[in-house]
Amino acid sequence: MKDVTLFETDYIKVKRRDGWYDMTSAQDSNEVVAVLLMDGKGRYLVRHENCPPYHIGETEHFSDVALTGMKEVGEIPMYAAIREVEEESGIHPASYVLQDMGWVFTNKQCDMKVHLFLGVVMNQEEIEKMILRGVGDGTKGEEGAYCTWMTKAQIFDSSRCGILYQLLALI
Repeated sequence: MKDVTLFETDYIKVKRRDGWYDMTSAQDSNEVVAVLLMDGKGRYLVRHENCPPYHIGETEHFSDVALTGMKEVGEIPMYAAIREVEEESGIHPASYVLQDMGWVFTNKQCDMKVHLFLGVVMNQEEIEKMILRGVGDGTKGEEGAYCTWMTKAQIFDSSRCGILYQLLALI
């Protein structure tokens, strides 16, 4: 079966290969961070992003993802993770604690590895009042993106949680 490229940016390439979806990093994957942020109720923060490769006509399709992003030049992974949480959700670093989980491969079908961080929200009341919509960094697909809290069961039941599902399966 022929490989079909579904989506490609400066950062990733998604293609269908032999009935599987394959995601490869277009850049050095040592630059990617991912944060699984958990609240006091056992829910995880999920970012709902516009998913350009799956647009059908005027209909937009969203993908549910972990808070992820690229390190900036000279930035250490922990600082990149903190920056990404604030950019993508608007949650201030004083509201949570992060634990460095090290490097993980997201699945057997891709070459992308991410520096994974687990976070726990410390000020639940403040977070509950927030509209969880960060400013983002202007990357295509971020228009209209927002965050919500989902249980692990809700994430596993969702058909839109690819990488998030895979990262949660690791912990």
